Order: sequence, then structure tokens, then C-alpha cells
Amino acid sequence: MRTRKALLSFALLAFAVASAHAQTPGAATFTTALATVGPPNYQTTNVPGHEGHQHLTRLGTLDLGPVAYTVSYCACVDKAHAPKVAPLEGYIGMPGPHADNWYHSGFFFIILNGQDIGTTPISTMAASESGSRAIVDMVWHHEISDVRVRFVGLPGEDRLYCEVTLEPKQEIKSLEIRLNCYPSFFTAAYGRIGARRIKTPSTLIVEGKQATLPAAQAWWACYYDEVFDIANHEGDGPCAMAFVPDDADKVTLTAGDYACPSSITFKPTARKLRFAFWDFVNRTNADVLATMPKAAEQARATLATADFTPAGIRGFDSAKSLADLESLLKKPRVRELLGAKAAEVDKWIADSRPLLENPGEQQSIRGQEKMAAVMDAYQGFIWDAKLAELFDF
Repeated sequence: MRTRKALLSFALLAFAVASAHAQTPGAATFTTALATVGPPNYQTTNVPGHEGHQHLTRLGTLDLGPVAYTVSYCACVDKAHAPKVAPLEGYIGMPGPHADNWYHSGFFFIILNGQDIGTTPISTMAASESGSRAIVDMVWHHEISDVRVRFVGLPGEDRLYCEVTLEPKQEIKSLEIRLNCYPSFFTAAYGRIGARRIKTPSTLIVEGKQATLPAAQAWWACYYDEVFDIANHEGDGPCAMAFVPDDADKVTLTAGDYACPSSITFKPTARKLRFAFWDFVNRTNADVLATMPKAAEQARATLATADFTPAGIRGFDSAKSLADLESLLKKPRVRELLGAKAAEVDKWIADSRPLLENPGEQQSIRGQEKMAAVMDAYQGFIWDAKLAELFDF
């Protein structure tokens, strides 16, 4: 029964997304975004030092209409590394819409007190919302801090938002985010020579140069290549990023001849870091550069004010949900029809009550992780109980 309900819900959502994405000539209105997370994919790797090891990849897709972003978790999870894991090139990647630009095998790195959290096994990766927004969450329980990376996409937009939330267990003395992109084309991999450029609000960094700037002067950056430009019928187009600079100190940008790494140093007291990422599809350098200042300002305004808590958690009335389920379970005939499942529901209520009766805990990283499972179980139980009530003649 629960499976049929889930399939029906998915079918209805898929229909809604398809309808929202179906455009008439001249129209570009998208009202629905879809988030999905695929199953874990394990493969044997032959990477030097990891020969014969099990490598895990998991993909999350956020379909916004004009563009679908894919984010990935990837790491060597072989028992040889236990209890840690070993990222090969990285652990948070962006394989789509392009493998280049924000790098498919590792574009986003979180460094706490000089330690990369990627050596800690991921706790969960889940699609947390579809509909008016698409949300994919990744959570780590590192010894220094619980960390959640939440990717958020809005229907009809061409950017992907990202919120990093930190809940420290130890003092955070330094906090750094590192980024990595290959603008428009994998030049060296194909034996080609490009001309990398990084444009910020205050400067232009050309290939072979590096600049360290105050965060207020580099809160957005556009990465492009003057050779691999859609206008030249070459490459995939530029990429860009923006972030809220209030809790940031400095940004270091390097226009390499292949990769273009960046580093943002935040104040150790920062607890929520917010970003926007663009992987531009079939747009020329000139077009992107002309529109980037306004697009960055729009993204910054959203990042400064939006509540990225999943709608299911914000709108879940814990007290009423518990009361409704308990009321149904008080009916002898409902319990009889539920059979052994009635005891399962009783146990769920007892186990879930401390969380459901503590709104503050529901907002924590661990709390929201638990709430996802709690709400999923609740939906199954309440439908089972209502169906039993329906047959209580």
C-alpha cells in the first residue's frame, strides 16, 4: 500500500514537472522543480594506491526547467580506509550540466582547522524537497563539527544555491571553502591551449596569475576561457559563483592554465555560509559577462533572505500529527485491523515523541536528518491507520 502511494505521488509530481516544463513558443514559465537522489553505485577502482578498492558514487539531480544540475558524492570507501574514507579527487562534485566547469569529481571542499571533512564518511544524502523548490542535502558528522551542505534550486532559474551549516563540537579556529573549476573545456586533457580568465567586481585575473582580495571585492567571480567560447563554436560556456561576504575575510583566485582553484576564508565564528553557482549552458562569454553583475546581485538578495528549511519540515505540525495517529490507535477495531503493525506504530510514537515535541531539536542538523525518516514513517502509518478506520464498519 505504501509503495503504491509513493508511486502515485511520484507519478503526479513527474506529471506536474513535465507540465511545468512544457513550453509554448515564446513562453518560459516554470513552476515546479524536481529533486532526486539515486542509489549508491559501487565500482572497483584502479587508481594508484587504491587498486581493487571499492569506490562509491551517488548522484543527486535538481531539475529547474531551463537547466538540470547534478551534484555527486564520491569517495573510496574501501575497508582499507576504515573508519575513514579516502576522496580521490574530491567528494562533492558537479557532473551536470557539464563535467567541466565546476568539476564533476570534486568542486567543493570544506576545511575546518586545516582538516578536510571529506575523509569522514557521509552520513546521509537525500532529496529533501520537490515542487516549489528542489533540495538535496548532504550531511557529515565530523569530529570538529556536524556539517550539512544543502543544495537548493528554484523553478526557472539558471543558478544553484548552496547553504553550508555548521554545528561545532570543538572550537573552530579556521574555516575555509575551496572551489575548483575547469572553465568551459578540459584544455590539457585534450592537448589544447586556452586562455583562462576570472572576472570579479573589482578586477580581471588572466591565465598564470593569482590574486588575493578582500571578500567584499570578490564576492562573485566569473570563470571563462577566451579561446573556448561559444562565440567561437568552442567549449561549453563559462561558470560563476557568488557568496554572502558578511562573514568572509578574503578570497584567493588562481587562473591556472588548466584548473582554476579558488579559496574563501571565513571567520571561524560563521555558522551558515551561502553560495550560488552557475554552469552556463550555450552562452557566450560576452553575454554572461554583461549580465553577471545583475545576476550576482539578484542571487545575493535571495541568499540573504531565503529560508532554505525544507517545506515538509517547516509545515509539519508535530503535535497534531501525533494526536491524530494516537486518536486512531485508540479505536479497538483499528488496532485489530492493523494487527502486528499496531505495536510497530506504538514503538514509533514512543521513539519519535522526544523529537516531535522539541521544535528546537527539529531545526538542528541531526534533528532534520531524523525528521526526514520520522515523517516518512508517519506518512505510511497514518495512511495505514486511516485505511483501517475506513474498514471499521
